[in-house]
Amino acid sequence: MNQRIVDESLRLTFAHTLRAYDAVQLASALTAITSFDKSRFVFITADSDLETAARAEGLQTDNPLGH
Repeated sequence: MNQRIVDESLRLTFAHTLRAYDAVQLASALTAITSFDKSRFVFITADSDLETAARAEGLQTDNPLGH
């Protein structure tokens, strides 16, 4: 956890009305892949709101409940 993740979490919380821990999870993923092509990664979550936010942020997603 660093200030960049905290700042990104705050932005995500308000941009997508996410719960705090969901925003931290998504912010961590977005921060970790900043220097990579987002299309190479899949964000996996069973939470539909978090999945919607991840897609809006340009990530591919997969929901294990859909299999």
